[in-house]
Amino acid sequence: MISSMNEIIGDLAVATVKGAVSSIPFIGGLLAEYIGLAQEKITDKRIKEWIESIENRLEKLNCDMKSLSENELFFTSLHIATGKILKELQREKREYFANAVFNTIHITDISEDKKMVFFFLLEKYTLSSIKLLKLYSENNYRDSDYVKRSGSTITTIHPGQEKAFAYIQEKINEFKNEAELVKNLTTQLFYDGLIEEIDFSMPEYPDQSRRKRTTELGDEFLKFIKEQE
Repeated sequence: MISSMNEIIGDLAVATVKGAVSSIPFIGGLLAEYIGLAQEKITDKRIKEWIESIENRLEKLNCDMKSLSENELFFTSLHIATGKILKELQREKREYFANAVFNTIHITDISEDKKMVFFFLLEKYTLSSIKLLKLYSENNYRDSDYVKRSGSTITTIHPGQEKAFAYIQEKINEFKNEAELVKNLTTQLFYDGLIEEIDFSMPEYPDQSRRKRTTELGDEFLKFIKEQE
């Protein structure tokens, strides 16, 4: 399987790079030299990492290359993802793409249409967007957070109201002092149907402001890009 899969992914990657270069008019000189070197050093490195990522996941599947070659969804997803990872700077995003390719086969309770939509959402979202979506997928309220113990004395603290941004700052350090960024990313997730609408100007009690916010579609997207055990 390894040599065959190497050839498939390698051919897809090279074809993608050649197609991108040929679409640029009047390319030559220093730019042509640069692209040649970049293809050799950066692209080759990413292709090797990509092959390894896909191979590691395919080893978990009980199927042979013949049956895999007949799976149109897998072929399409591999083709799409291979083109995306060559342009993707962040390794973590490339790993999400590898998870998504594997999950086109592994996950059977998500429709093919949704899986294709999820590929394009994955391309669009930054790691910050995905990190925020993961936070929204959890219930971040715990009664125990509002219980103070001192020896045998237990005191329940009655929390005041807070805005949703407060706990986001608390949970994700990179979002401190980035209220506008969080609002922008949140709005994008809402318009894509992955979370319910959030009013950052409205104070709520913590059991509401920290509640799970993802929709069924949002939960499915996170399941689709998650590495399976």
